[in-house]
Amino acid sequence: MTDKLLIDADTLAYRAVVGKDDELLDNVLDDLYNSCQQLLSALPSYEFTHFYLTGADNFRKTSYDWYKANRINTPRPAHLTKAKRFLEQEFGATWSINQEADDDIGIEVFREPDCQVLIAHIDKDLNQFPGLHYNYNKNELYEVSETQAKQFFLHQMVLGDKSDNVEGFDGLIRPAYPKKFKYIEDTINNETDFEEGLKFVWDLYNHHGREHLFHDIADCLWLLKEPEKNWKKLEIKI
Repeated sequence: MTDKLLIDADTLAYRAVVGKDDELLDNVLDDLYNSCQQLLSALPSYEFTHFYLTGADNFRKTSYDWYKANRINTPRPAHLTKAKRFLEQEFGATWSINQEADDDIGIEVFREPDCQVLIAHIDKDLNQFPGLHYNYNKNELYEVSETQAKQFFLHQMVLGDKSDNVEGFDGLIRPAYPKKFKYIEDTINNETDFEEGLKFVWDLYNHHGREHLFHDIADCLWLLKEPEKNWKKLEIKI
């Protein structure tokens, strides 16, 4: 069995180029190279180390025109594509096909469930995967249990995801629970059975007349654990 270090390279590239449109490309790429080397030197050596990038196509965008529609008019950093190509050339980063880098990481996590895996990232969405995580912005190592990983998905279903233009159970998007909804947060945190937690969230959608959107939203938020097994193909009954 091979120990694995899985690195979300999308955010490495983005943070290296954002706000630097007027800087020389060589300087930007030097900074990106140094940040990658610092990340690798801060962590133990793994038998398998891989960098993941998101490709141009994504089944979520194809299926749901509102997914990430809030980003359409956002200017793209000038050096972003070249930074990603640099990661491909220098560190062997690979591009996802018809899905996101997060999905590729999840598939690799679950390919060998018993092996030691560390996921390096700053993306909260990757907390859907159990195991060791390393936040390279905060230099913070933490662990997510299998129960916590499933609970995180349920919380996403309730709150929505502002960065991806995904609404929550009542048509709104919230970064956190307001006090009046603390009982929802507590109910999910105290529920260790995923199916029961899912039924609870379904009831919230149903109560607000949004049950017809439940599986569409789940399809956008659920990260793949097996190839081509997005939420709707799991055919989960509620």
